[in-house]
This record gives sequence, structure tokens and C-alpha cells, in this order.
Amino acid sequence: MALFKFRLPGQGEAPDARRRAGASTSARKQAAPTESVESLRQRARHRVIGATVLVVGAVIGFPMLFDTEPRPVASDLAFHIPERDGVQTLAPNARIESVAAQDSLNDHEEVVTGDATEPPGAARGAASADAERAAQARQQAEREQAEKEAKARAAQDKAAQDKAAREKAAREKAAKDKAEREKRQAQEKAARDKAERDKRLAQEKAEREKADKDKSDAGRFVVQVGSFAEDARAREARSKLERAGIRTYIQVIDTKDGKRTRVRVGPFTSRSEAESAAQKVKSLGLYSGIAEL
Repeated sequence: MALFKFRLPGQGEAPDARRRAGASTSARKQAAPTESVESLRQRARHRVIGATVLVVGAVIGFPMLFDTEPRPVASDLAFHIPERDGVQTLAPNARIESVAAQDSLNDHEEVVTGDATEPPGAARGAASADAERAAQARQQAEREQAEKEAKARAAQDKAAQDKAAREKAAREKAAKDKAEREKRQAQEKAARDKAERDKRLAQEKAEREKADKDKSDAGRFVVQVGSFAEDARAREARSKLERAGIRTYIQVIDTKDGKRTRVRVGPFTSRSEAESAAQKVKSLGLYSGIAEL
């Protein structure tokens, strides 16, 4: 609570100033709606203009942006190749003469006919041709690979056939060699048997001749071991006696039952010698009988 209230200089004018400020504020509040409407209209116009510009730009720019077909370029373009030594300048009013395209080229240049750029159809045709060439190349490579594999299989089959033929020839040669070896061995055995048989016949002949000669001698004795119908048994008996050191001889006679081979030991000049020999023959398990010549 203020006990004293003093008035300062100029304090009396404050209420008037406050009243004037309030009046200006109320005037501004009344003019504000009018300014806001104008600004809104102006902004709306700007938006309409901007939208119109965007639509027009889209109508013109989108076809140009998404157009895939290149613009055709004229094929009858005139080319001017400057000379190597220098550039020939033309006067401003000089008359330009037309020359043939082939005459305007040097030795290392040529004229390329056709459009500079191909239409999409030609591009698709070229792509299709490239794909067809690639497919043909792939098929050619597959055929070549198949031919290589077939040649390799044929070589393997031929090698297997050659190996089988060599093995068959080796087996046939081995069989032929074996047959020839067996045949040669059989021939050698037959030759040995023949030689032994001839030797035995010659020996028997000599013994018979000797026996016939001894038969004429009187006062002689022999030990008869046996009379055999089989030559093998006679040879067996003689072999056994001769291994024991007893000399033997044979005598072949004809009987009513056929030929017989007599095996005898001797001859001896006395009976005592013949009996002694007979004992030896008996000790070998053979028959012995004393006969006088």
C-alpha cells in the first residue's frame, strides 16, 4: 500500500498516448482482413500459372523424353575432306560445284550407303541375325565336339579290337607251338622206341644164333628159367637175372599153342655148375630146371 503518490513530469500525457495506440491497433485489425484476401488471391493466381506451366511442360517434354525412335538423318550429306598439305579456303562469293561422292574420297576412304541410324525393326532384325549366327556357331561347335567324341570312341574301339586280335594271335601261336612241340616229342619217342626195338631184336637174333651153335655142342648143361608166351615177361625175367650177374640167353620155338620164348642160363660144362646156377635162380624167386644139351 502506497503511503505517498508523487506525479512525475510528463506523466499526465500517458493516457493520451495509450488511447492513440489503441486506436491505431484497432484500425490495423480492421485493414488486416482486406490485405489477407488480396494476398490469397495473388498466391492462387501464382499457383494456377505454375500448374499451367507444369502441364504444358509435361505435355511437350514427356513425348520427347520417352520417344525411342531416333530421328532420321539425311543420307545425302556432302562431305568435304581437306587436303593433307593444307586447307583450301573459298572466297565468300565462290560458286560451290557438286561432285560425285566417289570423286570426293581419297584412296583410303569409301562411301557408306544406307541410313546413319537403323530403325528399331532393323535393329531387331540385326539382333535376330546375331542370335541366329550364335545358335549356328553353337550347333557347329556341338557337331565338332560330337565328331571328336565319335572319333575318340572309334579309336578306342579300334585299339580294343587290335588288342583282342593280338591276344587271339598270341593264343593261336602258343597252341600251334605246343602242338608242334608235342608232335616233335611224340616223333622222338617213336624213334627211341624203334631204336630200342631194333636193338632188342638184333640182340635176340644174336642170342638165338648163339643158342643154335651151343645146341650142337655135346655134354653141356643149361638152366631153363621158363618158357614165356609174352615177350615182356621174358624180358623181365632176363633183366632180373642179369642184374644179379647171371648171363642168360633166349630160344624161340614153335609149339602147337604158338611161339614160346625160352629163357635159359648157361651153358655149363658140368652138372654141378648148372645146379649151382639153378640155386641162384631159385633164390631170385624164379623157376629153374636143368636140361642137358
